[in-house]
Amino acid sequence: MPRPRPRPTGNGRSGLEVLEQMRFEDRLADLPVVILTGVSQVEPAEEESIQKHGAHLLYKRMGYRAVVDRLEQIITKAAAA
Repeated sequence: MPRPRPRPTGNGRSGLEVLEQMRFEDRLADLPVVILTGVSQVEPAEEESIQKHGAHLLYKRMGYRAVVDRLEQIITKAAAA
């Protein structure tokens, strides 16, 4: 079964396209970004793009507590920078 393509945001772009555009804008370049997905595994090219642009990838399948723990780590690290 083919995987669905990334869904466009309200402006017709996928979340990965928005992430890429954010990294080109100076005021948003260092903003921490978290991608929370319900898919079981993102495509390798998508994961590469997420890593390339310094975003954090979290899966809903991790469960509530694991997602919250990881978010706390991300926030703590960002606040210390």
